[in-house]
Amino acid sequence: MKPQFDTEQELLLALQSSIPAIYNAALKYLYTHGKFIGAVRKQVYALGGDDHDVKIVLNEALLEGFSQIQDGVYDPSRSQIITYIVHIATKKFYTKRRAEGRRTAMHLRSMETNEMETNTDPMFEMDRTERIALINKALAGIGSKCQELLQLQGVGFSMSEIAEKLNYKNQNVAKMAAQDCRTKFRKYLTERPELVAEIRML
Repeated sequence: MKPQFDTEQELLLALQSSIPAIYNAALKYLYTHGKFIGAVRKQVYALGGDDHDVKIVLNEALLEGFSQIQDGVYDPSRSQIITYIVHIATKKFYTKRRAEGRRTAMHLRSMETNEMETNTDPMFEMDRTERIALINKALAGIGSKCQELLQLQGVGFSMSEIAEKLNYKNQNVAKMAAQDCRTKFRKYLTERPELVAEIRML
Protein backbone atom coordinates (compact mmCIF):
# COMPACT_ATOMS: atom_id res chain seq x y z
CA MET A 1 0.00 0.00 0.00
CA LYS A 2 1.33 3.42 -0.93
CA PRO A 3 2.22 5.51 2.16
CA GLN A 4 0.11 8.62 2.63
CA PHE A 5 0.85 11.86 4.45
CA ASP A 6 -2.08 14.25 4.75
CA THR A 7 -0.14 17.31 5.90
CA GLU A 8 3.28 18.85 5.40
CA GLN A 9 3.90 18.52 9.14
CA GLU A 10 3.26 14.76 9.07
CA LEU A 11 5.71 14.35 6.20
CA LEU A 12 8.35 16.47 7.95
CA LEU A 13 8.03 14.53 11.22
CA ALA A 14 8.39 11.26 9.32
CA LEU A 15 11.54 12.48 7.54
CA GLN A 16 12.97 13.68 10.86
CA SER A 17 12.31 10.32 12.49
CA SER A 18 15.18 8.07 13.59
CA ILE A 19 13.06 4.96 12.90
CA PRO A 20 13.94 3.48 9.46
CA ALA A 21 10.43 2.18 8.77
CA ILE A 22 8.99 5.68 9.25
CA TYR A 23 11.50 7.75 7.27
CA ASN A 24 11.67 5.13 4.53
CA ALA A 25 7.89 5.39 4.13
CA ALA A 26 8.25 9.16 3.75
CA LEU A 27 11.02 8.76 1.17
CA LYS A 28 8.93 6.27 -0.77
CA TYR A 29 6.02 8.70 -0.70
CA LEU A 30 8.19 11.45 -2.20
CA TYR A 31 9.80 9.13 -4.75
CA THR A 32 6.38 8.21 -6.14
CA HIS A 33 4.80 11.65 -5.75
CA GLY A 34 3.61 12.81 -9.17
CA LYS A 35 3.95 16.53 -8.49
CA PHE A 36 7.50 16.09 -7.19
CA ILE A 37 8.63 13.91 -10.10
CA GLY A 38 6.99 16.25 -12.61
CA ALA A 39 8.70 19.32 -11.13
CA VAL A 40 12.14 17.66 -11.23
CA ARG A 41 11.54 16.42 -14.79
CA LYS A 42 10.56 19.93 -15.92
CA GLN A 43 13.76 21.44 -14.52
CA VAL A 44 16.02 18.71 -15.92
CA TYR A 45 14.41 18.92 -19.37
CA ALA A 46 14.82 22.71 -19.33
CA LEU A 47 18.56 22.21 -18.78
CA GLY A 48 18.82 19.75 -21.68
CA GLY A 49 18.54 16.50 -19.72
CA ASP A 50 16.56 13.34 -20.41
CA ASP A 51 14.65 10.69 -18.45
CA HIS A 52 17.88 8.95 -17.43
CA ASP A 53 19.12 12.25 -15.94
CA VAL A 54 15.78 12.71 -14.18
CA LYS A 55 16.10 9.34 -12.46
CA ILE A 56 19.66 9.98 -11.30
CA VAL A 57 19.11 13.52 -10.05
CA LEU A 58 15.85 12.49 -8.37
CA ASN A 59 17.67 9.90 -6.26
CA GLU A 60 20.58 12.22 -5.46
CA ALA A 61 18.33 15.13 -4.49
CA LEU A 62 16.12 12.95 -2.30
CA LEU A 63 19.11 11.62 -0.38
CA GLU A 64 20.65 15.06 0.06
CA GLY A 65 17.32 16.62 1.04
CA PHE A 66 16.67 13.83 3.54
CA SER A 67 20.16 14.30 5.00
CA GLN A 68 19.63 18.06 5.37
CA ILE A 69 16.26 17.53 7.03
CA GLN A 70 17.77 15.02 9.47
CA ASP A 71 20.66 17.41 10.22
CA GLY A 72 18.32 20.36 10.85
CA VAL A 73 19.54 22.38 7.84
CA TYR A 74 16.08 22.54 6.25
CA ASP A 75 13.91 25.43 7.50
CA PRO A 76 10.19 24.60 7.04
CA SER A 77 9.25 28.26 7.47
CA ARG A 78 11.02 29.15 4.22
CA SER A 79 9.72 26.52 1.78
CA GLN A 80 7.75 23.31 1.49
CA ILE A 81 9.63 20.02 1.45
CA ILE A 82 8.93 19.24 -2.22
CA THR A 83 9.94 22.75 -3.31
CA TYR A 84 13.13 22.48 -1.25
CA ILE A 85 14.18 19.14 -2.74
CA VAL A 86 13.28 20.23 -6.29
CA HIS A 87 15.63 23.19 -5.75
CA ILE A 88 18.38 20.77 -4.68
CA ALA A 89 17.77 18.65 -7.79
CA THR A 90 17.90 21.70 -10.08
CA LYS A 91 21.11 22.97 -8.51
CA LYS A 92 22.75 19.53 -8.74
CA PHE A 93 21.90 19.06 -12.40
CA TYR A 94 22.88 22.64 -13.30
CA THR A 95 26.27 22.14 -11.61
CA LYS A 96 26.72 18.86 -13.48
CA ARG A 97 25.94 20.50 -16.84
CA ARG A 98 28.36 23.35 -16.12
CA ALA A 99 31.11 20.86 -15.28
CA GLU A 100 30.42 18.91 -18.48
CA GLY A 101 30.46 22.11 -20.50
CA ARG A 102 33.74 23.17 -18.91
CA ARG A 103 35.35 19.80 -19.63
CA THR A 104 34.18 20.01 -23.26
CA ALA A 105 35.53 23.55 -23.61
CA MET A 106 38.87 22.57 -22.06
CA HIS A 107 39.06 19.55 -24.37
CA LEU A 108 38.41 21.74 -27.41
CA ARG A 109 41.03 24.24 -26.26
CA SER A 110 43.47 21.37 -25.77
CA MET A 111 42.78 20.12 -29.29
CA GLU A 112 43.27 23.63 -30.68
CA THR A 113 46.52 23.98 -28.75
CA ASN A 114 47.77 20.65 -30.04
CA GLU A 115 46.90 21.69 -33.58
CA MET A 116 48.74 24.97 -33.12
CA GLU A 117 51.76 23.16 -31.72
CA THR A 118 51.73 20.85 -34.74
CA ASN A 119 51.36 23.59 -37.33
CA THR A 120 53.44 26.45 -35.90
CA ASP A 121 57.12 27.11 -36.26
CA PRO A 122 59.53 27.00 -33.29
CA MET A 123 59.88 30.77 -33.08
CA PHE A 124 56.11 31.26 -32.75
CA GLU A 125 55.97 28.62 -30.02
CA MET A 126 58.86 30.29 -28.19
CA ASP A 127 57.02 33.64 -28.25
CA ARG A 128 53.84 32.01 -26.98
CA THR A 129 55.67 30.30 -24.14
CA GLU A 130 57.40 33.54 -23.17
CA ARG A 131 54.08 35.42 -23.19
CA ILE A 132 52.47 32.85 -20.86
CA ALA A 133 55.52 32.99 -18.58
CA LEU A 134 55.32 36.80 -18.39
CA ILE A 135 51.59 36.74 -17.59
CA ASN A 136 52.15 34.12 -14.88
CA LYS A 137 54.97 36.25 -13.49
CA ALA A 138 52.62 39.23 -13.31
CA LEU A 139 49.92 37.15 -11.60
CA ALA A 140 52.45 35.82 -9.10
CA GLY A 141 53.18 39.42 -8.14
CA ILE A 142 49.72 39.81 -6.57
CA GLY A 143 49.94 36.75 -4.31
CA SER A 144 49.31 33.04 -4.76
CA LYS A 145 45.65 33.12 -3.69
CA CYS A 146 44.78 35.96 -6.07
CA GLN A 147 46.70 34.18 -8.80
CA GLU A 148 44.73 30.95 -8.29
CA LEU A 149 41.41 32.79 -8.01
CA LEU A 150 41.88 34.68 -11.29
CA GLN A 151 43.10 31.55 -13.07
CA LEU A 152 40.05 29.58 -11.88
CA GLN A 153 37.75 32.39 -12.97
CA GLY A 154 39.53 32.47 -16.32
CA VAL A 155 38.70 28.83 -17.08
CA GLY A 156 35.03 29.23 -16.20
CA PHE A 157 34.65 28.31 -12.53
CA SER A 158 31.60 29.92 -10.91
CA MET A 159 31.94 32.09 -7.80
CA SER A 160 30.28 29.42 -5.65
CA GLU A 161 32.77 26.83 -6.93
CA ILE A 162 35.68 29.21 -6.32
CA ALA A 163 34.39 29.92 -2.80
CA GLU A 164 34.31 26.20 -2.04
CA LYS A 165 37.71 25.48 -3.60
CA LEU A 166 39.53 28.41 -1.98
CA ASN A 167 37.66 28.26 1.36
CA TYR A 168 35.82 31.58 1.14
CA LYS A 169 32.75 31.89 3.36
CA ASN A 170 30.35 32.18 0.41
CA GLN A 171 30.17 33.25 -3.24
CA ASN A 172 29.66 36.92 -2.32
CA VAL A 173 32.91 36.94 -0.37
CA ALA A 174 34.64 35.23 -3.32
CA LYS A 175 33.19 37.84 -5.70
CA MET A 176 34.55 40.68 -3.55
CA ALA A 177 37.93 38.94 -3.40
CA ALA A 178 37.96 38.61 -7.20
CA GLN A 179 37.27 42.34 -7.61
CA ASP A 180 40.07 43.12 -5.17
CA CYS A 181 42.46 40.78 -7.03
CA ARG A 182 41.65 42.37 -10.39
CA THR A 183 42.31 45.82 -8.88
CA LYS A 184 45.65 44.58 -7.52
CA PHE A 185 46.54 43.08 -10.89
CA ARG A 186 45.72 46.29 -12.76
CA LYS A 187 47.77 48.30 -10.24
CA TYR A 188 50.67 45.85 -10.53
CA LEU A 189 50.69 46.21 -14.33
CA THR A 190 50.26 49.99 -14.21
CA GLU A 191 53.37 50.26 -12.05
CA ARG A 192 55.34 48.09 -14.51
CA PRO A 193 54.80 49.55 -18.01
CA GLU A 194 57.92 47.79 -19.25
CA LEU A 195 56.33 44.40 -18.43
CA VAL A 196 53.10 45.37 -20.25
CA ALA A 197 55.11 46.49 -23.26
CA GLU A 198 57.07 43.23 -23.23
CA ILE A 199 53.86 41.16 -23.14
CA ARG A 200 52.34 43.15 -26.01
CA MET A 201 55.43 42.69 -28.13
CA LEU A 202 55.16 38.88 -28.05
